[in-house]
Amino acid sequence: MAIISKVHVSHIVTTKATITWRTDSPSPSRIHYGPTGDYGQFYEELPLITDHNIQLSGLIKNQTYHFQILAENAYGETTTSDDYTFTTSTEDPFIALEENIIMADERVRNSWQKLITVLPDALNPQLDVMSGYLESVRKRMQPTAVLSATTAEDTSGTGALAEETLRPTKKG
Repeated sequence: MAIISKVHVSHIVTTKATITWRTDSPSPSRIHYGPTGDYGQFYEELPLITDHNIQLSGLIKNQTYHFQILAENAYGETTTSDDYTFTTSTEDPFIALEENIIMADERVRNSWQKLITVLPDALNPQLDVMSGYLESVRKRMQPTAVLSATTAEDTSGTGALAEETLRPTKKG
């Protein structure tokens, strides 16, 4: 007899669910499922494997489903698992996640558009202050004294000009 173990249901959404299990010997993946213990639907994949992974699709949202796994060993002996159940979700989390991402993207775009519209007005006073500051720095970097050349009077009586002397003069 084949042994069925590690039965697990995952990725349950509104219309899909993934069922995984292990068999001790290679077996096709076979499962009965449906909204009642009478099942009513059958799924089969023929490759002989020990780690089984199937995805049921076309399910109804917010519906409880029953399922039962069938395993067959090399001698053709069939083992049937216990009855298991799972319930599909009322809302697909991936669709909800996608909608949240789209809404967040729109909020970010709107925020950027508002910022781009408001930013120049908000920065103008800062730019005015900065321009004023830069102008004051530029003025401070200019020399505060202007040297002017003046000629001293001829005091030697020779009629020659005395050598030039430089005297600082305050800028006005």
